[in-house]
Amino acid sequence: MSGGRRRPRTVHIPCASVRTSTASPPVAPGTLSGFDRRPMTIDPLELMERQHGLVLRRQLLAGGWPPALIDRKVASGEWTAIRRGVYICTVRWDAADEHVGRPLMRALAASLSMLHPHVVSHDSAALIAGLPVLRTHRALTHITRYGVHGGRTRHGVKHHQAPFEPWMVEESSGVPYFGIARTAADLAREHGLHQGLVAFDAALAMGCRPADLDAVVAGMRNWPQVTVVKECRELATWGAESPGESLTRLLLREMGEIAQTQFGLMNGGRQVWSDLRVRRHLIEFDGRRKYRDESDLWDEKLREDFLRGLHLGISRVVWEDVNTPIAWCRTQKRLNTDIARSDELYGRDLTGLEGLIIPDAVRLERIHRL
Repeated sequence: MSGGRRRPRTVHIPCASVRTSTASPPVAPGTLSGFDRRPMTIDPLELMERQHGLVLRRQLLAGGWPPALIDRKVASGEWTAIRRGVYICTVRWDAADEHVGRPLMRALAASLSMLHPHVVSHDSAALIAGLPVLRTHRALTHITRYGVHGGRTRHGVKHHQAPFEPWMVEESSGVPYFGIARTAADLAREHGLHQGLVAFDAALAMGCRPADLDAVVAGMRNWPQVTVVKECRELATWGAESPGESLTRLLLREMGEIAQTQFGLMNGGRQVWSDLRVRRHLIEFDGRRKYRDESDLWDEKLREDFLRGLHLGISRVVWEDVNTPIAWCRTQKRLNTDIARSDELYGRDLTGLEGLIIPDAVRLERIHRL
């Protein structure tokens, strides 16, 4: 065009060539849209069922679980992280008690998360096997590593290094742990005579063979604290139904009194058993679960009346009487007075009860059924 500016040339581009699709690509079955496209091949509930209710973060990641989804499970409260990278359903965790359930779960979590060879041991093995552990000894998780003597504590786990034989190791859903014979001895070395005797008595009550205990003790020759282990083995006996009974028997022994466990009497079709006997004096350890209702209390009153009618003295001990050094000494003084009074009133032998005492064969059979 003459005398004017040239208009720019308009170029027409087909729409199809610039159209951008807003549809997401198809999501394959077993994947999670919005995280990544790897298939999730692991069902955490199945893993938890096989692993004491626990699942590891590394297992989930290897099975295609996105980190963000794992974190969301924890943030929502559905799962609880009881150790770095180890999760449990919060409902199950909340239902576990602080004295056995949660320490046990922490021990299992520590074992499952470890990569180096080890065996769960000491207090933690006791929790798995069902051996009683005194409450003051449950703060740490214990494992024994292959090697020689020594140890260290890190991240709430005490690592022990001590020799052992294959027959001492058992397994529970992929977690290796020491059986009750080795564990009883380890508890004695780690925590002393009180915990050790409780463990040795319980091991016998649970069916541990005396020969196995003897073999474990013999293998600890020249180990630190082996003298405590030997003393526990010498004092251990069948018939203790609870840690309280074991401790009460030890308390009496320190007083110079040798107590018989599970002393039984029968008269007129009535059969009664007592936890401990020193001459004509009986000692009963009363746990919180011993008397569940009023009928249990009434039955116990009738039982005590029956025993006192046979010229037997009775003392009662509860957990608060043996759980601290001060209480321990106070209880010894009380029992010393009670036993001396029974000696004075009823004599020091079982004269007059000969036909009422349940024979040893029946007594031993009952002990093995406990």
